[in-house]
This record gives sequence, structure tokens and C-alpha cells, in this order.
Amino acid sequence: MTDLIGERFGKLTVLEYIGNSQWKCRCDCGNITTATTTRLKRGEKTSCGCKIGGFQDLTGQRFGRLMVKKYAGKSRWICICDCGRETEAAANNLKNGHVTSCGCARGVGIVGQRFGKLTVLEQLDETHYMCRCDCGETCERNYGSLINGLTTTCSNCTKERRVKSTEKYFVEGTHLPQIKLDRKPPKTNKSGHIGVCWDKSRGKWMANIRFQGKRYNLGRFDHIQDAIDAREAAEKAIFGDFLTWYEDNKGK
Repeated sequence: MTDLIGERFGKLTVLEYIGNSQWKCRCDCGNITTATTTRLKRGEKTSCGCKIGGFQDLTGQRFGRLMVKKYAGKSRWICICDCGRETEAAANNLKNGHVTSCGCARGVGIVGQRFGKLTVLEQLDETHYMCRCDCGETCERNYGSLINGLTTTCSNCTKERRVKSTEKYFVEGTHLPQIKLDRKPPKTNKSGHIGVCWDKSRGKWMANIRFQGKRYNLGRFDHIQDAIDAREAAEKAIFGDFLTWYEDNKGK
């Protein structure tokens, strides 16, 4: 068995062997604690657990490829990665294993790779990368978003695509998918028919219709079928004529 007496592991100085692979150690804060040979050599225990600013002191402790260097404030720690790079991580992320490297262990391989219109240029920190979009713009993107396909363009291209998608379905101020006569009502609709609802204040069924940004009240009725009939008649008169006009004129 290797004699560890006098050796330092983080903030711990080994005092004596007490049996069963356990060593008595003195922490720099003055407290006495015990640790096994394995935990000392692996860097899993480097202090008695004393605190800095109310937080457990992680100085000298190892988390995956990271060795904690010093406290950075606000429960964050500056660490040195095995690759030599310095990074900062939250105490909770270190303890629960969410952060185990500066990002090199999982992300260095994506530099140069393409994700949609984005080409990864460089790694910025443990989770973020600088990318260039095909349009020429550069942007910062999260590793998870890139790998999972959630981000494939810069913000400008994303906005442009949304505008084009919206314009595709809007004609003369009318959103075509919203006026299809075979459209099913949403699950929250209790009447079972779009544009028909119960007016609790008056105890009647109310029918209405929207077209080109305006809402038209079609009346209130004692019976639900009368409200449905009024709505269907308005759909055929307004939507039907508009859809017929659109089909006759699209592409012209």
C-alpha cells in the first residue's frame, strides 16, 4: 500500500492511516476529515466540505475532465479542463454531471460541420458556437439546438422564411386555411361548429363570422341549430364566393 502521509490532495493534507483504506486528513480550514485512498487519488475528495460565501468549497475537486480552480462568485466556479482550456460552470451543473468538460469532450468535433444553412466556425464556451449562415451572417448557436436540428439558419433567414410562409397563405387580407369550409372546429369549441358559441349573459346561442380582419355578428338564437344555419349560410355567401374567386385567379 502506498504511503500517503504528508501528501496534499486539494485542500487536504494526509495525517495518518486509520485502516480499511481510510486516511485522516487536515483541511486548510483546520477541520479534520477522513477519505479513502481511491477518492484522494481520483480527486473526488479535496476538502472537508467547507464553504466559501455560503457555498460548499469545490476548489481542487474533479468533475469529469474539469478540475475546479477557484470560486468565481454567484455559485459559479472557474475550472481547468484536461484539454488545457479554462471555463466557468455553475456548482449545480458540476455536481449533477451536466457539465464535465469545457465542451471539448462533446463539441470540438462539430467545428466545420454544417447544420442546415449553418457552418460551425468555432467553439465559444462549453455549449455555444459561432456559426456562419449561407446568407453570410454570423450567429451564436447552442450545441443542443444544432445537434437536434432545432436551429438551421441565422435569425434573419428565419424571419424571412416566416414572412414568406405567412404571405403564402394570406390573400387580400384573408388567411386561406382559416376559411376552408371543411375545417374542423378546435377542441375547445363546445358547440361543435366554428363561429357558434353560447352567450351566457343572454341565455342564447350566438353566431358570428370573421372575414378580412373584421368580425360580423349574425345574431342570437334560442336553438343551436338556428345559429349553425346562420353561420353556414354566411360561410357559403362570403367564404364560398371568395374561394371561388381565388381559385379562378391564382397564378394570374
